[in-house]
Amino acid sequence: MEADAAYRRFVLPLSIFLMGGGLMLACGSFFLPVTGPAPFIRSESTNQIIFFALSLFLAFDGLGLLLKHRWAWMALQIYCLAGILLFPLGTLDPMMRSRMGIAGILIGTLLNGVMFAGIYWGAAPVFRRRC
Repeated sequence: MEADAAYRRFVLPLSIFLMGGGLMLACGSFFLPVTGPAPFIRSESTNQIIFFALSLFLAFDGLGLLLKHRWAWMALQIYCLAGILLFPLGTLDPMMRSRMGIAGILIGTLLNGVMFAGIYWGAAPVFRRRC
């Protein structure tokens, strides 16, 4: 019962948001300037390709969550943990450090950690049952 409620209240809206947002960002990655989402990469075209690939990943991950696949749950956890680690990695890049500042990097790490904890807490009952 708890897993069904968690799926309806949390995983279903999250998967729809990931699919819609991923497709929207994938389409927008060709028309919007993408400046520096990845540390140490200065080429705008390379950043656009990375942004496009991550956007498609989010869309497919949302589809996997919608269908209750365990691989999608693991992929979302890895994606969230990579987001947490991306901000401290940004302190090594002088361009990101000057653009965001140390406080921005710490706040980004903290916010990503809190969001990951919320996603894990809300969606874990759905995928724990399928083990």
